Amino acid sequence: MTALAAVGLALGVGCALLTRVYRENDKVMVKARPAAAALWIIGMCSRLVFDIVALHGGAAAIGRLSQTLDLHSISTWSTALITMASCEVLSRTLVLGYRYRRAGNLPAATAERPEPRSADRARERKCSGRQPAVGRTASRASAARSPSRPAATPRRPRTIT
Repeated sequence: MTALAAVGLALGVGCALLTRVYRENDKVMVKARPAAAALWIIGMCSRLVFDIVALHGGAAAIGRLSQTLDLHSISTWSTALITMASCEVLSRTLVLGYRYRRAGNLPAATAERPEPRSADRARERKCSGRQPAVGRTASRASAARSPSRPAATPRRPRTIT
């Protein structure tokens, strides 16, 4: 079982290292190269081929492989294949996450973002088209309404006859 986990780990790390991580216009971009896609497909297809062989007369070959890998139960195979897939996905995700952070888009700590300054809040309001509230006593509803857009009138319920 550990052999298949190691294969999954190798495929996942190889796939992540062959994936291109780069900055473009102040954004971090991730693009899989053909070799990375090939490793991912090899991992997926190997499990699919095992399933097809197991269902269509490959019992003798699987028995020999079981002895070689020291797997003594049928249920161990499903656990080993799931472990292989999990190691492949997790190792790829962790390596790409590390490379993504190194590219500089995310802060090193996952702490909450600091509260924006008043100038930043004013800029956000200007960009979003919202009108700032006038005075401290203005309600949210009156601040959100603009003079060109009157308040909505309540709808009357429909009667079905």
